[in-house]
Amino acid sequence: MKREFFKLYIFIFLKYFSFLTNLLVIFFMDYLHFSFFHITVIYAIMSLSVTIFEVPTGILADKFSRKYSIFGGQCLGILLTLSLLFFKNFYFFIIWAILSGLEYSLSSGSIVSLVYDNMKYLGIEEDFPKVQSNYKSTMEISIFVSGFLSGFIASISFSLAIYLTALVKITSILVLLTIKEYPYKAKERRRVAEIWKNSLSFLKSNHMLIHMIVIFIFVEIFIDTLMSLSQAYIYFIMPSLPIVTISLSFVYISSIIGYKTPYKFQRKIYPWAPFIIGLIVIFLGIYHTWLSILFMICIQIINAMFIIIWQTNFQKSIPSEERATLTSFTYFIITFILFIFYTTYGYIVDIVGLFNAIFYTSTAFFIMFLIYYLTICRKVRF
Repeated sequence: MKREFFKLYIFIFLKYFSFLTNLLVIFFMDYLHFSFFHITVIYAIMSLSVTIFEVPTGILADKFSRKYSIFGGQCLGILLTLSLLFFKNFYFFIIWAILSGLEYSLSSGSIVSLVYDNMKYLGIEEDFPKVQSNYKSTMEISIFVSGFLSGFIASISFSLAIYLTALVKITSILVLLTIKEYPYKAKERRRVAEIWKNSLSFLKSNHMLIHMIVIFIFVEIFIDTLMSLSQAYIYFIMPSLPIVTISLSFVYISSIIGYKTPYKFQRKIYPWAPFIIGLIVIFLGIYHTWLSILFMICIQIINAMFIIIWQTNFQKSIPSEERATLTSFTYFIITFILFIFYTTYGYIVDIVGLFNAIFYTSTAFFIMFLIYYLTICRKVRF
């Protein structure tokens, strides 16, 4: 089993190894001359696409194979990466955003479902928090290394960054094909409609899961208010591609601290994480110097601890037969809310400026979160 985990970590490393992650917003701004509204429209359409595709891809993954759902997403990712070499028109990027949403949906619920049910099949699901911590740490190391190098590579040639990213994705597919997928399905053959019906019934009857999803949405909005345009945020403070990519690399790699924090301490931080993250984002709307990077690192560490506990609680609460469907449906809800958020956020940024938009938006959502928590969620353990 150690060999399977090792292959999983290699795949995760290669999947998230991209020389474009820390540069895409700057690519849109400086190379294609898109406004913030155009950029956030692209992200909004991507979120809408995820919203549309999350549940169907989750159902198909449950019915057929989580592994080959991930495989399809990786293949599509290669095509989308290479398409950046040939298309520069904003209307093309609407199509690109739709397909990027499909790429994300094909693997979003399937990876964690594949890992958890493989471990459940082998009777070691209690070790899931540790394995989850390891693969998320591997993901952050991958983002750090590729992000650290991306500014230098893009300074030489943006095309080189695209070709190298596509090559790494091809390699990731070869590794994925060697990973085993153990049985997880019910013995009887079930229809897609039955899987969907059972999933909805389970969610409706479990109020704790609903509250968990709402809290997660608030945390995502707090973070995306800042991090969705973090490249621009740092670029306005320190206008240099290598500095932006190196800074963001250290921000992302800091998540490992949160992932590797002792489980007992993660559980203590978990209920306070939404409050701490929200307040830091509000502060960064007012305070924006190079020291802001340290506060961004704090956000990443706290969010990493929050995610470990949240996902562990979530996966323990749902049945194996509908695991990918319920996970995908959760992402469906989250991304639909983010779609609405992105469609208005870019417009706000263009009107009041990035720093003011971060402050006003995060403050408004923090007030909504406090109202929700004090009136509805206070007595529920999420």
